[in-house]
Order: sequence, then structure tokens, then C-alpha cells
Amino acid sequence: MGSGAATRNGARARGGQSPRGLTCRAGRNENKRWVRTSFLPVHFVAQSDMWQIYSKRVLAATLSVTVGLASLPGCGGSAYESLTNRRLDQLRASAPFRVLWGSSQIGESPVKIRVPMAYKTSYTPLSGHPDDGGRIKPDRFQPPFIELPGLQMCYEEFAGAPDGSRLPFYCYLAVIPNGNAQTQMKQLQEELKAKFPDTPDTWSHVDAKTPTDKAVPWTMIRVEGEQPFYPKNEKEPKVMPGILELWVHDAGSSVVLIGWRTPTSIDAKGAAAAGPGTNPFAQLTTQNNPDFSTMPALSAGTLQVEPPSDAPPAG
Repeated sequence: MGSGAATRNGARARGGQSPRGLTCRAGRNENKRWVRTSFLPVHFVAQSDMWQIYSKRVLAATLSVTVGLASLPGCGGSAYESLTNRRLDQLRASAPFRVLWGSSQIGESPVKIRVPMAYKTSYTPLSGHPDDGGRIKPDRFQPPFIELPGLQMCYEEFAGAPDGSRLPFYCYLAVIPNGNAQTQMKQLQEELKAKFPDTPDTWSHVDAKTPTDKAVPWTMIRVEGEQPFYPKNEKEPKVMPGILELWVHDAGSSVVLIGWRTPTSIDAKGAAAAGPGTNPFAQLTTQNNPDFSTMPALSAGTLQVEPPSDAPPAG
């Protein structure tokens, strides 16, 4: 991968390339973004205008359905209304996923997933990192207190903390070919227990909603406690309260593992709970600070696993 950051999962390289997404291409410039939509040329728009663009696209899609139905011979009012309402329900179900990049493959595995737009830079084990003076450090690429099996890629982004520093938050993508989900969960839980005594005794079942309002089954475990993080532009980590969530999906041919890690001080939900006046970041959205109450479930709902091919190997 060389010394630059990896870009294949919708992340931006350090050279300034735009990240890939289904809904837009974006590059920061204060409170504005470059935006490309399917029906507009590239132009400079304020962040608030992005939601207007999205609303217009939803309206255009709905009107298209309406006009098409109205032109069908013999299409009664009840059938027309039913189909229109169904389309509106589909649009409502997919709306929350607009904060994710487009679907991207995890390494060479058959697994694809969408990650939040809050993440713009990704790394493989061989990627360089600007704060590490060369290849990314192992305790930055992996959680420093547990090794995630089958880890293919790590996303790292930074957000402002109350003390003015910029702290990292992470998304870890792992795929274990021919793995046993129960065995992996047991091993991970034991390792977490050794570090965090308050680790739950059981994993929680989660049905992650998809953009088509279906569900993908996952199991999840969450721990909180003191853990190391590398602040922006610093060579040594600092220990502070943090959160780690591990999500596991049994795909049959492989086990999918996603990790989410952040300092507690920059988690958007925790900041908002403190209330205005107690935390300057209380009103920030997931576009600024990570929100672990929504981000993991949204990404989990976009999981796609290609079925194994029955074709004989080439040659």
C-alpha cells in the first residue's frame, strides 16, 4: 500500500483525493463542501444546502412514481395510493443511511459494508501514518489492549475535545474466513474481561435495520474504561476514559467483526447528555463528533456478503 493512507473503502488519501460515496463527493473547506449529485454539476454549497438537495431528490423520485402510476391504464385510485405510499415508506426507511459512504469491499473478502461519512481516512497494516513517522503503529491500527482477528482495515478520524485537543475515534473492519462465530466471541469476551472486569457476561442480540427496512442479525458487546488514545500530532498515547463496541455477524462462510472505539469525551451522545453550558460540544451532530448510539447500527444494516461461487477454479 506504500506510505499513503488506503482509499479503497471510500476514504480520502492524504494526497487530497475525494472520498467515494453513493450520494456525494465531499471535501472540507470550513463549513462548506464540494458536492456532486446525479443531476447537478460540481459547485460550492453550504452544508445546510446538502439537506435541501437530498429533499429535492426524494421529492423528484416520488413525483416520478406518481406520474408513472397516473399514466397506467386501469390503475385505480386505491392501487395508485397503495403503491405511492409503499414508495414513500421505502424512502423513509433509507433516509437515515444518507450519512454513510457507498458500499465498499473489506479487503479481498466477499464482504461489503458502508461506513459513516465521519470517517475520511483509512489504513491497512502497511499504510504510512503522518504522526507515526512511517508505517502506522500496531497499537494505532489495532485496539491497544486486544487483537482483533482478521483485521483488514482501520478508519481513523479526529474530533475536538473539551480541553481543545483533537482526539481520535476508530472503526475497525475484520473478516475471518471459515471462522466460528461462537468461538471468536468467547475468546474476545475473555480478553476483554481481563482488561475490563465490568465486561458484560453475555453478548447482546441486535437486529440492524437495512435501507429496505429488513433486518440483519448481529451480536454486540460494549465496554467502557480507561484506555490509550493518540491525540492529534502527538507521538505518545494518553490514557483516558473510552468506549469499545464489538459487533459480530455469522455469515456462514466467514465471520464479520466490526469494532468501534472512541474517547468518552467526544462521543456525541455523551456530550449531548451533559447538556448546554456544561459541555461546548453538546449540540454537535455526527458530522463533527462520533455518535455511537447510531453509527454502528447503521453500518451493520448495510452488510452484504457475496455467496461463495460453485464454479471450479480457473486454469
